[in-house]
Amino acid sequence: AADSVERFAQAADRAGHEVSDDAVRAWYQAAIDAGAVAARPLGEQLSFTVDIESNEDGLAITVKVPIYRSARLAAAHAAREAAKHGVATPNALYRTLVANICERRRCSAEEARPGPRQTLALLPAGVATMEPWEWPPAAVAAVARDIRATTGRIVDDNSFYESIKWFCDQRPEGCRGAKLQKDGWSSRLDYDGEKFSVSPWDWPRSVGVDVADELHAGATRDYRRARAEDIATLLCRGNTSCAALPGQSVVLELTPGSTYTCRPREEPAGCVARAAARAAKVGNGIVTRDDLRAAARRALRSLCAVRLCTQALPEPARVAGVLLEPWDDVDEWAAHFPPGAAAERRRDACAKHRYWCGDQTWSAPESSDLDAVPPVTGRFVWLLHIHKAAGTSFCSLALRNGLRLAPHEPETHGHLELGAERLDLASADGVLGGLRRLQARGIGFGSTQHKF
Repeated sequence: AADSVERFAQAADRAGHEVSDDAVRAWYQAAIDAGAVAARPLGEQLSFTVDIESNEDGLAITVKVPIYRSARLAAAHAAREAAKHGVATPNALYRTLVANICERRRCSAEEARPGPRQTLALLPAGVATMEPWEWPPAAVAAVARDIRATTGRIVDDNSFYESIKWFCDQRPEGCRGAKLQKDGWSSRLDYDGEKFSVSPWDWPRSVGVDVADELHAGATRDYRRARAEDIATLLCRGNTSCAALPGQSVVLELTPGSTYTCRPREEPAGCVARAAARAAKVGNGIVTRDDLRAAARRALRSLCAVRLCTQALPEPARVAGVLLEPWDDVDEWAAHFPPGAAAERRRDACAKHRYWCGDQTWSAPESSDLDAVPPVTGRFVWLLHIHKAAGTSFCSLALRNGLRLAPHEPETHGHLELGAERLDLASADGVLGGLRRLQARGIGFGSTQHKF
């Protein structure tokens, strides 16, 4: 009875139906009451605390697995959440969770296998490499945007949807709720008497910037920015959070003297890989691999605090017996092989690393000044107020470091003031990113109010 009920519940969950643990228990009891054999008890909700190791710090993630959630789906969801926060090794998290769940719960042979990495070409240029835990619609869209940012080439709509469908068809759990074909609304924009095509994978804000620059080339920057915001809001149907993504360009500096500007369409993991490649060339062998990887992990954590991340930092890959790092120049490496083997070795490497093999015949388009990193004309001084912080671990740490609770109702509210002498950062993103990193490490604090 338990096997049948669990399989049914997991199939219903994969199909997108609302399922709860209470409902699964009720189905099991009904099966027993009807005379089904109880060869084993029904499974229980599982909970795991997984430590993610990195060179600079650690992060613990608690993962709850309902009775109705298959091992691969539960592990994939946890890995995607880890990637959103810039965790360096979601692949390891995914495989560890699948194994741990199937140790404590009966899994089919297919479900117990984490699944392979898969690769598919995107037209007119580019390669989509998919990890088994990634959500194909988001991952393929991220690759398409990255190709647009780094080569200027636009992934065909049909190729985009066909790629998503192909990746989803390779998975036993499928892709519930995924959109697998284009519609008329998503492929066009009527604005200011002009018609523009809109790629389904693009950011509405990026589309707004492109259209505003084209229609109002001679207008002021403020005017074009306002029109870009109007277009993004129109595409997002009034959703201002959607219209604000992904924000402006961000400058990464992994090592002193080596900077890389991450543009809005670039995938953050790709930005960090390219920044690491630039830092390796500038350092000319002085920077060690471990130090560069640690710097890359820190950069990705910081970038994911202010940008939407869907993919992990690329891991080293062994190709033809050689361990290649994400920042290695694959063309330079392949050139050491005989002419007949160089192209084959490059293809082998391309199948293992999504950022090694961009289209070398095209170059990145110029960025709009609307996406430029804002110039620093002064200093933001932040006064951070932790509201109702009494009893939290963040408050205890602050008290140990000499701070005192604000005088307003300290017994019931415990307001904690961090004045200008305590917190002096360059932007709101830096403040909020720091708070998110503290939360990710399990440090609790009350609601925040901030001003500058």
